[in-house]
Amino acid sequence: MTEPSTTTGHTAPTATRTATLTFFASAAEAAGQPRTDVVVHDGDTYRDVLRRSAEGNDRLARIVDGSAVFAAGELVRDLDRPATVDQIDVLPPFAGG
Repeated sequence: MTEPSTTTGHTAPTATRTATLTFFASAAEAAGQPRTDVVVHDGDTYRDVLRRSAEGNDRLARIVDGSAVFAAGELVRDLDRPATVDQIDVLPPFAGG
């Protein structure tokens, strides 16, 4: 993929990869599927990836916004840090146990 260059008017390559998001409980229900692949651009944060996963789905966006996020099994406490892991789990709040 490419992005416009701000200095030359030409396009510069932008590295991308794919992250697999796994949704649980109400997030999976809102997404209509338990997993989805999302394009991740260099410099994207976990918040960027989550927003991209919910584009066009307001219900999923609301659920994802309040969910716990795990990257490769580790809780992501700062969603504004760079998304460096390609396996992301989204666990919405739930009652019971």
